[in-house]
Amino acid sequence: MSFACAQPTMGGSLLLQRSAGVGHSRRCSLASSTSSRGVKGVRAKFQIKSDMKVGEMTKTGATETLKDGSYKDNYTIFLGGNTPANEVLTFRKDSTAVTLTIPRPLGIAFEEKMVDGVACCVADEVIEGSNAEKAGVQAGDILRMTTAVFKMKGVVDVTAWLNPPKDNNILAYYVADGKPFSKVMDALVSNGQLIDTPRGKQEIEDVTILLERPGSA
Repeated sequence: MSFACAQPTMGGSLLLQRSAGVGHSRRCSLASSTSSRGVKGVRAKFQIKSDMKVGEMTKTGATETLKDGSYKDNYTIFLGGNTPANEVLTFRKDSTAVTLTIPRPLGIAFEEKMVDGVACCVADEVIEGSNAEKAGVQAGDILRMTTAVFKMKGVVDVTAWLNPPKDNNILAYYVADGKPFSKVMDALVSNGQLIDTPRGKQEIEDVTILLERPGSA
């Protein structure tokens, strides 16, 4: 089975390659900084907190340890509104949850791999000298959540024929659990799009990701 290869030719363009492998493995290298692709189906929630940076993911509340040794943590995501969004994620026994904010381009090659019988997006290679390496990403880290850009449809009302609704790109987040590999990669790549703000279009300089780092054998 083969997978799509997108390589726009404009300067600074995205280099995205997915290659087939044994067991239907998929690999995607995020090594450049821009993208013309959108992402659909992300969870878009509007939130901000005055003392937190927009796009930041923060662990909040106490950790809940389960009987099998796995644990649950709550993460609050700040994206530019009045009410923070929250996601509760379960992590494997002896693993460590790592939240990183990384300047673009990242410099990570992700591959779809089976972990405990579950298909996951795993950092297969961290490019030497890349922003990801400097931030502390390690090969084997599992991607659990990322900031992303979501296209929000404009509101249609009775005056729409005079003022057609405008779609806006907004900062959002995407939970990778249970999602197809291609959709997760689309979410990561979407950070190369400009977002719409009251002050006009704005480039996203950093990507925030939540990783699960498996414990040592």
